[in-house]
Amino acid sequence: MFLPKKGNNEAHGKLLLVEISLAKKNPKMSTEVAPAATPVEETFEKKDVNAPSNGDATKVEEKKPIDPREDLLGWLGTLIPAGVHRANFEILNWLQNTAVEKEEDKKTLPGKEQAVTKTQFLNFLKDGTLLAKFAQKISPESVEKVYEGEEAKTKENQVANIENFTKFLKEKVGLSDEQVFSPADLQDKGKAGFNPVFNSIFQLGTHAQEKLNASGIDVESIVEAASQAIKSNIFQTLLNFFKRARPQLKSKEEKENNEEITVNGDGPKAEENGTNGTTQPPAVAAN
Repeated sequence: MFLPKKGNNEAHGKLLLVEISLAKKNPKMSTEVAPAATPVEETFEKKDVNAPSNGDATKVEEKKPIDPREDLLGWLGTLIPAGVHRANFEILNWLQNTAVEKEEDKKTLPGKEQAVTKTQFLNFLKDGTLLAKFAQKISPESVEKVYEGEEAKTKENQVANIENFTKFLKEKVGLSDEQVFSPADLQDKGKAGFNPVFNSIFQLGTHAQEKLNASGIDVESIVEAASQAIKSNIFQTLLNFFKRARPQLKSKEEKENNEEITVNGDGPKAEENGTNGTTQPPAVAAN
């Protein structure tokens, strides 16, 4: 029987122990074949070179300002009251300047500082006089008679003025029935009738040059005027807030100062009393 040499067995055993120790420390060291390395370019996520960047995506999502020529009511819906009031003033001003030539014959527009509320807008047009004058000025054959002054105080004559104007809008301007307001919208519905009335007159203004060869409204100027009115209103609101807050802050500061003076003022008095008087009750001191 052949027996290995003692020296060879010891060397072989030591080598085996070293291999086992290394295997425990690094389990990945094995005879398994490592997977092929992934190309560097494949480790990155593939992106569409035409896809918008974050900045471009933001720009795409931003809503464009509404053009009143395309969506008037939508545009009005984006305005705060100050913007609507300024737009009302601009429309009435254009309407009267076109219908009435002489300055002395023009009426003072309602409202203050070129701001006309919805109610004021409707009331100014309620008797139909200015509307009928506009139609007669542009198309004399459209309106035989304009009722004004005392005659315009009766409901019947007011309706006649309004109907002459709406007829003019349909026949001369080419507006559809849906685009033209009714006498009830102007006279009986209050603020609920504002949108139809404003829309009809606005459509008239945008078509005046093309259909009537007359001076129309400047849409860009109206949009800009409304925007400036909104900015001024916001600034004035903030200014008024700080004006109201300032006296309150001043009063609070004065109160704190008075409290501090009172506390500091009691100190010397207490010390003075302590020096000239006694710590015992008055009855004991007297004795």
